[in-house]
Amino acid sequence: MLRKFPLKISKLLSLLLTLSCVSGATYAAEVPRLLLCFYVEGMQLDLVNSYSPAFVSQGKGIERLFKQGVLYPKVEWNIVAPNASSALATLASGSFPSSHGVGLGTDLLSLLQDSNSRGVYTADRLSASNLQYQTFSDVLRVITEGKSIVYSVASIAENAITVGGRRTSAAFWIDDRSGQWCSSSYYPDASSILYAWKKERSSILQPSHLADKEVIWTPMGNYKTVLLPYYGGKPAQRFRHTLKGYQKSILFKRSALANDAVATLSEALIERIQKESKEQPAVLHIVLNCNVSGEDTDFSPYSPETIDAYSRIDKAIATIVDKAEKTLGASNVATSLVALPLQKGPFATSVGKYTASPSEKNLYDRIRALVNLYLSALYGKGNWVTKVEEPYLYLDQSFIESKAYSLFEIRQRVATLMEEMSEVKRAYPLGHSTLYVPDRSREQLLHSLPASSNADLFFISQKSPANSTLHSRVKESLTNFLQPSYSFMVLRHPKLVGKVVCRPVDIASWGATWAYLFHIRPPSESGGLPLDEVFYTSSY
Repeated sequence: MLRKFPLKISKLLSLLLTLSCVSGATYAAEVPRLLLCFYVEGMQLDLVNSYSPAFVSQGKGIERLFKQGVLYPKVEWNIVAPNASSALATLASGSFPSSHGVGLGTDLLSLLQDSNSRGVYTADRLSASNLQYQTFSDVLRVITEGKSIVYSVASIAENAITVGGRRTSAAFWIDDRSGQWCSSSYYPDASSILYAWKKERSSILQPSHLADKEVIWTPMGNYKTVLLPYYGGKPAQRFRHTLKGYQKSILFKRSALANDAVATLSEALIERIQKESKEQPAVLHIVLNCNVSGEDTDFSPYSPETIDAYSRIDKAIATIVDKAEKTLGASNVATSLVALPLQKGPFATSVGKYTASPSEKNLYDRIRALVNLYLSALYGKGNWVTKVEEPYLYLDQSFIESKAYSLFEIRQRVATLMEEMSEVKRAYPLGHSTLYVPDRSREQLLHSLPASSNADLFFISQKSPANSTLHSRVKESLTNFLQPSYSFMVLRHPKLVGKVVCRPVDIASWGATWAYLFHIRPPSESGGLPLDEVFYTSSY
């Protein structure tokens, strides 16, 4: 039975309904046929605005999304020094690394290994089988009983795998050895797609020029008008980098050229989505990269190489969105652009580990010896420290438990000792013993540390070796890790009117918002709420 409201309440409800209609805030609930999700590693909003006059797409890429979508310039991540894979897992799952398991100290090489799956056009056996989190697109695949197509594309394997999740139809990345697009037999559609392109002798399978002996990277446009004065010289503006040798494919993936290859593959997948997915919505995850680097150096955010990366990404977004709208219809395409927090160095590398320099190894040996000596003097002789490798120190927890000592107390004492060392700038005890760490950094540390991690202290050394430019930049970013990680994002669908929302928003709201628009539940561990501005067609 319907409940009858008193007359006064009925009049009040009618008045509220009338006011909502007059305000023009029409609810937009149509489910798009395709959601294009762009993720750009290291992109900064101020640099987009600075470099946009030199973009070759002439306002058809990022600028168009800004004008037609909802721009959130202050997105909070609330985690410590996220790398691309950790950021993508956080974004896709709506949860923190402490929950999804891809965070500080995670060994991605081990996590993504899958001996039960074979590589498709690669010798590596990688997949999402060991991931412990659920993504927005995973939920979509479950709800539609596998009928929705979900693809993920990235030049680097772990980025394609972590953002797609466990139920992705196919994930694609560039093989380090052959330079071809590759995948894993774990994904149901990967083999058939790659084999079809091979049979057709399609140029899609091999990114442009990677079959050649050398790959030449030169600027796509003229960037003189946006270069800083000290980059204004002719040689700097017209850079030329030759990628060759056994590391050619790896260097290609670090260059701005990789964004062109990702765009070409994405366009081919859109054609497949148009043919194969007619009843259920589809999702295409696309990871692009502004953190370009050379053979032995990272390029400055203000270098012509980085400007070239921004310009190529803008063109890639323009061409992919245009392809989707022409193929599926503009009214059937929604778009998302999320900038991943800027990181460089070993926390941002692909599968593999950073190798410490001799001077760094000497520092770690000294820390280990001093802490062992200190704890032996307090509690008795023993091998108290098992491993030291910045930014972590590992204690022998089994030994400490066998002696019935307080791990809480020992972590605190070791942190105090290390901060008195001239070589150490900061030291923080991890786990629940972060009592004396400031509230904000304590929260970020605990959010960023997977439950599976057994690290006992997080530390930052005072100085980097003069010959370790790469590690120096990492330590610079770690020194500032107490500062919150911010980025920006744009959400767009055909019914929206462009607007800018200046209030801070939580990154967990991204997945919750798209789940709401697709009429499905958010990921199981998502802590975000839908963003209201995306569901109204007029500004307010």
